[in-house]
Amino acid sequence: MEDGAKRPVSEFEPGQIIYSWTPRNADAVDAVLLPWAKSRKLHVLTQLAEAEVRCLPIVDDSGDTYDLVVGEPIGAGQLTVVAGLRDRTGKRVFHRERERFTYSQTVSLPALSEALDEAFAAVLRWVAQAGRTRTSA
Repeated sequence: MEDGAKRPVSEFEPGQIIYSWTPRNADAVDAVLLPWAKSRKLHVLTQLAEAEVRCLPIVDDSGDTYDLVVGEPIGAGQLTVVAGLRDRTGKRVFHRERERFTYSQTVSLPALSEALDEAFAAVLRWVAQAGRTRTSA
């Protein structure tokens, strides 16, 4: 893939951070995502380096970081909500472990809020199963 080219969500491995997204309907997504994130005290990253993203980092009290990402797969009118473990504080995270901490769902825009709720609940379960709590934003 040539340098700077965007990759569709479907090409990413489970647990891998989705760094770039070319939104066709960013305003409509943001109209749902931004209030949803604010009500849960989550920060939405919209720019990472030179790429446009919709990523919500979630950190637990040990410093482990999970990402909740909204992306646009191939096929108009659909969105993918992905959640996964990004990294563990002071430890390398192997692919097999990342696979255990992966959530992915493809939805239409009207179902985005519900999919975000489900992905966020999955992350909170993973944090609780480790005996930890989510840190406040």
